[in-house]
Amino acid sequence: MSFLDRMLTGMSKGLPITCASCFHLNTTVWKCDRKDTCGGPMVGLDFPDYTGPLNREKLQERCLVCGEGKLSHSMLVGATRFGLCATHVEIFRKLKSPTGHITDRIIAPPVILELPQ
Repeated sequence: MSFLDRMLTGMSKGLPITCASCFHLNTTVWKCDRKDTCGGPMVGLDFPDYTGPLNREKLQERCLVCGEGKLSHSMLVGATRFGLCATHVEIFRKLKSPTGHITDRIIAPPVILELPQ
């Protein structure tokens, strides 16, 4: 399987583009080998263990969820920016503050900015 096929298969299984393109992805079971130390905005992290062909700057050029290049928003998590399309921005707007968050690992919700069209 080519790397592109591997990445597209991972995304079709619901993985964000970061996880689907990361070399830590175990394609036998389609699970991350770094799930205890890595994660994205849903757990208050910016994929600290990511190792793959996309550099941090490239992560802001495509939607984090679907990989689409037509962005409507930019999301800041820690020092990392991620792109979001209009379809997937609502997923991250629903993240709550430390007093009412979805998961105990979230320290603070990501900052989401609307991009000029």
